[in-house]
Amino acid sequence: MLIFPFGILGVGVLGIGAVVVFWNAYRRPAFFRGETLGTDAPASVRRR
Repeated sequence: MLIFPFGILGVGVLGIGAVVVFWNAYRRPAFFRGETLGTDAPASVRRR
């Protein structure tokens, strides 16, 4: 019975991770399409 709480924690962590991935895909879809700026881009184009 010791494994049961750790299984619940593992599923919870995976669920939270999936929610974070989908939230970030919603907020910044260009990153998930591979449209990122390189380090040689001027600072005026880069956000932070």
